[in-house]
Amino acid sequence: DVGDAFEAYVRSAPRALRAALRYHKFDFHAECRGNRYDKVSRLTQRIDADVHEHGVTVVAANGNTIGKQRGVVRTNCIDCLDRTNVVQSALARHVLPLQLRSLLLPVDSLDVARCVVASDDGDDSGDDVDGDDADDGDNDDDDDDSDSGGDDDDEPDA
Repeated sequence: DVGDAFEAYVRSAPRALRAALRYHKFDFHAECRGNRYDKVSRLTQRIDADVHEHGVTVVAANGNTIGKQRGVVRTNCIDCLDRTNVVQSALARHVLPLQLRSLLLPVDSLDVARCVVASDDGDDSGDDVDGDDADDGDNDDDDDDSDSGGDDDDEPDA
């Protein structure tokens, strides 16, 4: 198992490297059985201290660095990119309040779930979140009015 191999590597790494690494094995299939993706919160709770220790990079308008991120979170699912994306999305929701607080923005009334609606539902909502009409299924740009109820003359419809 790749997870076991990585865990063994971390344990055998030089002390200085070992001190900088954190390994949190999370069996997505077992933990989230039955499409219970909310169970990913067990992982985000487990790594919360590490995430706060990593911090965030903040650069002021004048270019001065106020805070600097000191770590990263890496996720991997050996056989399923969708599972990796579910975990990454949960981590993004978990970190967003920390990032906003670092910018001195109010977070208490923030509904984090609403901030990521486009990433979760953008493909299914029917709303065009990027402002173009490329995916709306409306193919009226071919000047053929036969399917739009328009007349067949070359005059623009009013």
